[in-house]
Amino acid sequence: MSKPLNLQDHFMPIHGDPDGAMQLSMPATLLILSDCIGSDDSTLAGQQRAKAALVEFVAMLRQIHYPQAEYLETWLLRGNPDARRLLPALVKAVDAVGKMAVGEMISRQMQGI
Repeated sequence: MSKPLNLQDHFMPIHGDPDGAMQLSMPATLLILSDCIGSDDSTLAGQQRAKAALVEFVAMLRQIHYPQAEYLETWLLRGNPDARRLLPALVKAVDAVGKMAVGEMISRQMQGI
């Protein structure tokens, strides 16, 4: 049995930051990228980069024949993600691909923002 979802494991305040910045887990970062796709608060370039990062993440999942790749692709690329539904699946998917590999890919996709 898996442990219950605790959002504090994924969205952690940076103590002492005057602006209330948050440190995000890798799965939470993917969730935020998904939210950027259709957000009015995101620039067109930001939306395109977010989508490119998610498409590459799904490609990474497919490369390792991850069984939930299609499910995650559907939910991530439609925007407006459901955190309670997606975070547990993203935790497992990120672990399967490797946090370092996912982080490097996101960093590469976000260059220039």
